[in-house]
Amino acid sequence: MRKCLLILWLMSAVTLSYTQRLGLDLLRGRNMTELPFKLHNGFITVKLHFKNTLPLRFIFDTGAEHTILFQKAYADLLQLEYSKRIEIKGSDMSVSQFALIARNIPMRLDEQIPVLRDVLVLEESLQLFQESLGFDIDGIIGGSFFRGLVVEFDYKKEVIRLFHPNKFVLKKKGYTVFDIDVKNNKPYFVTQSVFSNKDTIYTKLLIDTGAAIPFLLHTNTDTSIVIPPFVIQGTIGHGLSGNLMGYVGKTNSLSFGNFKFEQILTLFQDLSFVKKENIKLSRNGIIGNELLSRFSIYIDYLHEKMYMKAEKKYNQKFDYDKSGLIIFAFGPDLRQFYVKDVFTNTPAYEADIRPGDIIKKVGIWKDKNWTLSKLTKLLQKRDGKTIKMVIERNGMKLKKRFKLRDFFKKT
Repeated sequence: MRKCLLILWLMSAVTLSYTQRLGLDLLRGRNMTELPFKLHNGFITVKLHFKNTLPLRFIFDTGAEHTILFQKAYADLLQLEYSKRIEIKGSDMSVSQFALIARNIPMRLDEQIPVLRDVLVLEESLQLFQESLGFDIDGIIGGSFFRGLVVEFDYKKEVIRLFHPNKFVLKKKGYTVFDIDVKNNKPYFVTQSVFSNKDTIYTKLLIDTGAAIPFLLHTNTDTSIVIPPFVIQGTIGHGLSGNLMGYVGKTNSLSFGNFKFEQILTLFQDLSFVKKENIKLSRNGIIGNELLSRFSIYIDYLHEKMYMKAEKKYNQKFDYDKSGLIIFAFGPDLRQFYVKDVFTNTPAYEADIRPGDIIKKVGIWKDKNWTLSKLTKLLQKRDGKTIKMVIERNGMKLKKRFKLRDFFKKT
């Protein structure tokens, strides 16, 4: 389930300060500016220069509040000074990390004009998160960076456009407008979901460009949320504390406005063990880039509106891994691969591929000829496609063979 299951949430109670609280400093008197991005394995990545010198790659994340630097070594290199040390928790709330706050750091997005922003610097790097992505990433840009602006996501041209909120006029036709709720610089909106018991409920979802998934639901937030009869159980993502556990299946339908998705691929996560004094759940789930990228989207943070226009065939089926493997990358240029986990009762599981196995060859190509993105696409191919692998286990090379299949159907 590679591409669908990559999630990183960082939560903290810290309040950061900004000299330009509405983000208008990014525009510098203009009505609009453009920012190119690359879509890597379902994540929006942009160039960010720290102190206008060090070029880094960050995830543009509407589902996060703050800007976070993963590598403290870079902060030390730039001799950043810190004002405070705070505790932060991941999405499962079970393990804490600590971060240092650096105030008013000069930053420049791609070729834009430099601005001053506060940043959280993690004391421990998230190398394992990069292994799960299959590419190097240095941090995330949260909603507070561009707060108060109108943000357009043009997935087709891979461009983000930032607009002055009081001068923005949507001149393009064919858009549907939705009311959204912006809390802590994060946007939410209400949808309708139908489950296997045919119940229809309203679900409040976080609009999260920091998640490479279509749809996730927290099962404990509403008693009407029903896990479908055919699911696989196991690792659905990776956070500060390691693996995030849950289920993967299909929800009968998800709809908002006139847009509707049938049999939508869904992650189910139970947060019932989270203590209420630690976190107040303000949502039933999230929608991520796998769904959002099928639209052209404007998010107006100041006036709490979202405008959406669907691409052609926007509601076609979502591709997903049909092997049951969770593969991580490692080594130089992340061109070596190992099995992080295997879902039970899946083709890879039945072929006796195990966690810890090193993937040396896939098909006729050795590991160095692959990227994690290419492996992901291969394992999303049609039902019945034969996959041949050579894996290394305890110093021995073993040949493995299995056929991809849709394991959400009754066999």
